[in-house]
Amino acid sequence: MRTLRQDIDRRLRGQWFVIALVALFPRVARRKPGYDSPRRVLRRVAVGTLLQFALRHWVMPQLREAGELHRRGTAELTERLGREPTAEELREYVLG
Repeated sequence: MRTLRQDIDRRLRGQWFVIALVALFPRVARRKPGYDSPRRVLRRVAVGTLLQFALRHWVMPQLREAGELHRRGTAELTERLGREPTAEELREYVLG
């Protein structure tokens, strides 16, 4: 059975992109797309498509690599120390 916190985390994971865009461009969030001209709708679709492309092909691979580096470093330090490493130990190991 999922807890409330797990349910909220799952929903926010899917909405982080929308939350970030609204935080960056609050005026755009208040506009009603039904009142936009065809040119503005086309521009909105184009910008959204470009943002998704950039996220999918440039940002997400870098985040995956960083996560893999973190997992690998944690596993190696856990094996070496015999316990879970602290954040500071992991930072020194990965960056140093």
